[in-house]
Amino acid sequence: MSWWIKYINQSNLMESIIQDIAKNMRRLRKSKGLTYKQAAKELGISLTQYTRTEGGTANTSIITIAKAALLYQVSISEIVFGENNLPNKNSSIHTHQKKSLKQKLQELERLIKDEDKEMTYKLLDLLTVKDKLRRLEARRN
Repeated sequence: MSWWIKYINQSNLMESIIQDIAKNMRRLRKSKGLTYKQAAKELGISLTQYTRTEGGTANTSIITIAKAALLYQVSISEIVFGENNLPNKNSSIHTHQKKSLKQKLQELERLIKDEDKEMTYKLLDLLTVKDKLRRLEARRN
């Protein structure tokens, strides 16, 4: 049985994930020397929401987790599972990387909540614009 199946079979899964995210967000914020207020501002959420996230009393959106991964320069997996509990290269999670971008986007669209879709589309638009700007810059040079 893979580590992921064992994780899913744990009782109180959601509470366990929320507490892991809280612990990892706290560790990463402290490692960057940020205050609660600075971290909240960087993530575009209220101070109250951030303190609830780190306190393990808030259900954090995938968008906030993705922004935190960018802010702290880590993977989303590290925020959710922690630095010592990342899946190994042979796990089923890494087979996901072999899927085409179209397949990944279709899967993402199916998985995310409606309230997170708009932000996800904006993030994808931002990445597209960033790529176009990078290409224009390369042509100039």
